[in-house]
Amino acid sequence: MMSRGKRTELAVLVSFLFLALSFLPPGCGPGCGPGSITSNPVFSNLVDFTNPASQSILRPGRFESFEVYFIEAVEKASFEVSDDMGMCLLEEGEEYCNPEDPVQGVDPSTVFGNASWSCYNSNVCRPGDPEYDPAMADKLSLEVSASVLEPGRYMVKLRKDGDTPIISKDGYHLKDNVDVYIRMVSDDAPTERPYVEYSTIDEFGGIYGWYPPHAPLALLFSQNMGFINFIVDKPCLGFNFEYGAIMLLQSDSIQGMAPGKVYSIDVISDDVAPNGVPWTMDAFGNTMESTYSESFKTGHVRILFPIHDPFSLEPDDWGVQLEVSGYEEHAVFVEITEHVDKLMFDGGGHRADISFADRIPTAEELYDEQGNRKKSAVIRIDIDPDGIPVCDPDNEMEILHRQLLEVHATKSVNGGSSYRGWDRLYVDPFPPDYEVGFPEGYTFRGDYPKNWQGGYTNEIQGVAHDASNWFFSKNDPPRLLKVPVQHDLKSHFYNEDPDAGIFVINLSETPLSDEGYNHFGDIDYHDGHVLVPVYKQGDESVPTVVAVFASPQGRDFEYIGSAELTEQRSAGWLAVNPVDGYLYSSDSELSTSAPLRRYSIEIDSENNQVFTEYVGSTLIQSGETVFLPGGYSQVNGQTIFVEWLDHMQGGAFSKRGHLYLVNGYYRAFERSEGGIWVFSLDEDVATVVAHSNQEYEEGTFKFKFAPGSVSGQEPEGLTIWDIEGIEAPGGDGGVLVGQIHVMMIDNYHPGYEDDQLYFKHYTVTAGEKCKI
Repeated sequence: MMSRGKRTELAVLVSFLFLALSFLPPGCGPGCGPGSITSNPVFSNLVDFTNPASQSILRPGRFESFEVYFIEAVEKASFEVSDDMGMCLLEEGEEYCNPEDPVQGVDPSTVFGNASWSCYNSNVCRPGDPEYDPAMADKLSLEVSASVLEPGRYMVKLRKDGDTPIISKDGYHLKDNVDVYIRMVSDDAPTERPYVEYSTIDEFGGIYGWYPPHAPLALLFSQNMGFINFIVDKPCLGFNFEYGAIMLLQSDSIQGMAPGKVYSIDVISDDVAPNGVPWTMDAFGNTMESTYSESFKTGHVRILFPIHDPFSLEPDDWGVQLEVSGYEEHAVFVEITEHVDKLMFDGGGHRADISFADRIPTAEELYDEQGNRKKSAVIRIDIDPDGIPVCDPDNEMEILHRQLLEVHATKSVNGGSSYRGWDRLYVDPFPPDYEVGFPEGYTFRGDYPKNWQGGYTNEIQGVAHDASNWFFSKNDPPRLLKVPVQHDLKSHFYNEDPDAGIFVINLSETPLSDEGYNHFGDIDYHDGHVLVPVYKQGDESVPTVVAVFASPQGRDFEYIGSAELTEQRSAGWLAVNPVDGYLYSSDSELSTSAPLRRYSIEIDSENNQVFTEYVGSTLIQSGETVFLPGGYSQVNGQTIFVEWLDHMQGGAFSKRGHLYLVNGYYRAFERSEGGIWVFSLDEDVATVVAHSNQEYEEGTFKFKFAPGSVSGQEPEGLTIWDIEGIEAPGGDGGVLVGQIHVMMIDNYHPGYEDDQLYFKHYTVTAGEKCKI
């Protein structure tokens, strides 16, 4: 979208404001003026307008004359083309050129000639008038030889400082140069005439017969436009116009159009006099098929607060505005006309996101001191916080920071209710730091696959995803697999199968293998790359690294490089926090002496380089216990030695920056100390907010695993992905569901069968997906 205030050859002009706007400073732009009308106006102390007008787009066959209309008569003999005119070809993107420049300059005498004079408006040039003077005239016509002009954008200059300057009958000279911008196109340029192809006037006005004051007014043209000349018959004070694209004219404003009014808009074609302003024309100079005219009625209510940010694609920051304004409660202020006596959020069965009780304006609000009904009134509507949803009630999408606020208006008539229109805004009702909390509960939805030996399951370690693929990491030997989400995970696959969309890369295909690395951990997907923690099992002298693999859609893996995780002896997992952008990881134990580690990460795919830098530690807190570095913690003010989570297996961040970790071991492990842990992160502290259990009751956050004395079940990696509606085979009704997906395996001794995979899936309480 073109930014507001940007100078461009495309020009938007509100004709009824033209004279006032002509003197606006350069760069004023939409919202305060006509956009790209030249900073040197055509209107001057002597020149009224020219034909063709500035900003016209012409082809040689239509550029046969150049006319100057003077405000008062001038001495004919004071004008000479070679002395009083200049011309130059602008470089693309430039707003000024120098007629004296030997490269840019064009000799005006080769283009303009055979001057003729006539009478436009002044009595002094009318034969028979008592003031008639044959030496004076107020309209100059010059023949044009346009065939000498190549396609491009030109500036035609009427000079203020010629050797014999143009002088009026009262002895005035031009105070400023008059610059007229034209664009020449070739005679064989396309000749199809543009028209308005689509209008939001029909879209919004046709719903209830009223156009919402804050609905953006938009006209889509059939072709790329070069200039749009339009007239609105109501003063659009504060109303902004801009190009959203070169085929789209749109308007928007802070307060919207006035309520309860009839507006009309006319886009001018060559069947209406241009009055010194170009007709509406496309990029090739073709004028409109005919003048486009449309009328519409605005609803009798408009929203004044929250304040609207024109042309923004973001919801209006209502929550921030409330804080700045000092309001402790959510409030909406609306303007209504005398034809409204009731306000609702629900109109005609259409329900907005934000609800409020029906608001009946009071007599004090509607009537003046003399008892007369006011033509308009400003009404405050208080919003119950419970009327502002945090998550979508249908559990289909997040709703927190983008919600539809609508106010509908009616009037009581003969015992019934007559609809009087509406207004709407998309708003963010919460400040940026608003914390939605965590889901009230997590429900186990079953294992799929369950107790499955499928080749890829042996020594499986980690899982991640992009928009359409699962990624798995495994050992024995270390390798990555990419598997389409539509592929049934309860099937046998191990090697690459491009026809099925399955791609594989082994650690042995990277330089890390030659350096002795032999173990993959739980993985993460970030910014088009799969990130893998890699270390040499049994040898802490070899630095732990993050290996980075590119993974284009539908293609094989590509090894990019690796970088050290300098503070760790090993790394069973890693994950990037989307909120702060840091990579988090830990050693096999997560304790006071080995807290969470944070690293910055930079991936240079072009040069196959990866850079990391340690930036700090995140301490762990559970209840009143804060775990500190050095193997100690403080409990109720007393410092004691504490070791905490052991055998860290997997980790993933939600889009809100909540950390989900899983730990446990296949033998000699206390089950209650393992499973899935959910943390909130606040600066340098991670606080436990939920922990899975070993319960058998349906609907609980259960994560059952059974360690053994020699061999048993072991938790592995996890990922967070809302796959409902993606058609992933398996699970409930033959389709996987859930948002949290955690792997567990049955370990077997070397030489025996492959490990068996249990892929566990969890959903959150209905309507709480946005809290994950």
